[in-house]
Amino acid sequence: MEGAPNLNLNNGLLMAMATNSAVYFTHAEFTPNQLKSLRHHLKQKGKKVNLPDVEKVEKQVDRTFLKWPPGFFDSTIDLKSNPTKIPDSFIIGDYPFGWSGFASAGPFHGLSTFSINVHAQNSDSLSQSKISKPLFGIDKDMYLGAILRSK
Repeated sequence: MEGAPNLNLNNGLLMAMATNSAVYFTHAEFTPNQLKSLRHHLKQKGKKVNLPDVEKVEKQVDRTFLKWPPGFFDSTIDLKSNPTKIPDSFIIGDYPFGWSGFASAGPFHGLSTFSINVHAQNSDSLSQSKISKPLFGIDKDMYLGAILRSK
């Protein structure tokens, strides 16, 4: 049914089964020190480079995702696991499409805004790479390494 979320869909389980769930570490339970402790040392051009150990990060991320209840998803990039129930996009009885009116602007009283909004910043962890140090206390290279070195 159009607009109805699948509350039986276990997003956490599906994501934990992926071979590259480490890329979504920003939505799991991590502290900057944990990420640093999971580092792997590489030599590049004679220089030692510290990057996260992808397999260790993957295990931690998967443990977190397996705790998510069906019908929930975490779209926040904050190193915390705080999944929320996937909302419906029905308009009858939901005017103005949310308890706080968050989608009531735009054409059709906000319905087009609500149903086509992608939340790119929340979907793309790379968008936070330039501010990962002040935001999370994680060096930009370490942050990018945790995302880009996944399988």
